[in-house]
Amino acid sequence: MSLIEAVPHLAKPSRTGVRPNNLRRQRIAAVILFAIYFVAFALTYKLAVAPIYAYEGMIDRPIPYSYWIVLTLFAVSPVFVMDLEFRRVSAITSWLIYLSLIIPCCVVPVMAVDAAPIEGMWISFSIITSFLIFETVRSRPLYRFRSLPAFPWFVRVLVPAMTLAATLLVFAWNGFRIDLELGSAMYDRRAAASELVHTETVSAYFLATLMGVGMPFAIADGMSRRRLLPFLVGLFSIIVIVSFNGTRSTLLFPVLCAIGIWVVSRPRLGWLHLLGVFVSLPVLSTLTGSIYLLGITLERMQCLPAQLTAIYYEFARTTTPLLLRDMGILSWLGFNNPLGKDLPHFIGSAFYGGDTVNANANIWASAQVELSIAGPIIASLLAGLILRLLDSIIAAKGTRQAMLVGAGLCTHWALTWSNAALQTSLLSNGIVAGMVLILILPAQGRSIE
Repeated sequence: MSLIEAVPHLAKPSRTGVRPNNLRRQRIAAVILFAIYFVAFALTYKLAVAPIYAYEGMIDRPIPYSYWIVLTLFAVSPVFVMDLEFRRVSAITSWLIYLSLIIPCCVVPVMAVDAAPIEGMWISFSIITSFLIFETVRSRPLYRFRSLPAFPWFVRVLVPAMTLAATLLVFAWNGFRIDLELGSAMYDRRAAASELVHTETVSAYFLATLMGVGMPFAIADGMSRRRLLPFLVGLFSIIVIVSFNGTRSTLLFPVLCAIGIWVVSRPRLGWLHLLGVFVSLPVLSTLTGSIYLLGITLERMQCLPAQLTAIYYEFARTTTPLLLRDMGILSWLGFNNPLGKDLPHFIGSAFYGGDTVNANANIWASAQVELSIAGPIIASLLAGLILRLLDSIIAAKGTRQAMLVGAGLCTHWALTWSNAALQTSLLSNGIVAGMVLILILPAQGRSIE
């Protein structure tokens, strides 16, 4: 069966029916609102994040007002080209990356980098430029598929069963223990899990597969088909994962997945709905007086990835490119790894003082260390092509289920690419496996039931 005829065609007309004049006004409003949000985020960082998390390097220092004007222009520049109408499912990935990584990268590096503020501004400019390349490639015309495979029984039966089996296996490794404590015990669980997956290769692959594709697909599939069983399997997976390795951000996925599916299914003003969600994070933390909530949302999901971006760029400035020699597969092939360990654990031990700290950074920061200035450009091109291919598959399937499951996976990929290298995400974080699952979903005229 032929899979693909790589002939680009123009994207379908807007699903929202917004007239050009209305769209122009909407874009102007978006630019103004995101400029206000950027200022509010910078103030929140200075008044709430820096005082509480200064021990983690989230410092505050005086920055000239002229710098803030330039940084504001940096922060809102992507809004001029981003998809306000959500004409493609992958737009949810772009908007979540923009809100969770790009805007924070216009604040945190300037404040937290050890060098002069201008060095932090260069980091912000590099990230913005890379994101614009990524968005340009993602929005190119779709590919035309002649025919695609479909295995409904595999999606309906085997994927939830395999996800449940992997969850029970991780549950057994953890001694059948449920522990959702997010305090100091969380770090103890993380250290123990890190030691286990470093000594047990099978454990590492099962956990990576479960977190990367099994859990996200189960949650997204359950929500899209309104079926309780796969959704409960996904929730059980989240509980087991957090109990096992203390990954706080995993707790946010069902909420973000629901938001992603809701925005894609009701695309009009979807960007405004997402902005409202991110505005509510510090407000909710303040109203509840919860440090943990502030840590999970604002600090962990936005500020920490931006801080790691600055650390990676500073490290890349003082070292020669790694040329991917820290990857496990190249070590097996006999290539010498100058770091002696993979890059995230080297950064964790060098900058955070812990051998078990897995300091992953986003696709552009990691690529900067691996391939110097060409790295972020290559990462942007590849990531954009991946989402373009996904959109093409979803368009060829022509079903609501493919669209909504794709929205759930795109939500997960946004979190992944904001916190992990591109080459790591392809296998370990389930990008390839997720693409295959979308590929075998039923097409229009075929039912999964």
